[in-house]
Amino acid sequence: QCAVGHEPLLAGDSLAFSPDAGGAVCGEHGSRARLRFPFSENAVKSLRIFLSHDLPLLPKLSLDAETKGMLRGALRGFLDWVR
Repeated sequence: QCAVGHEPLLAGDSLAFSPDAGGAVCGEHGSRARLRFPFSENAVKSLRIFLSHDLPLLPKLSLDAETKGMLRGALRGFLDWVR
């Protein structure tokens, strides 16, 4: 769900990750976020898996290059935001 409006994140929507908004946001709220990074449905699904599984299981995941890039960008942006 969107970190701002709590509505479901829909496939095909222009999703984003916004540290200052609290996480993944829908297209409407993402367009208004001060800090945002492009995010796909697969990136959202990957984060859900990361949060719900034990760390030793995560290296077995197979992520495509686009999803890895989005997650990397969001993580870097988040780390810059907390400095």
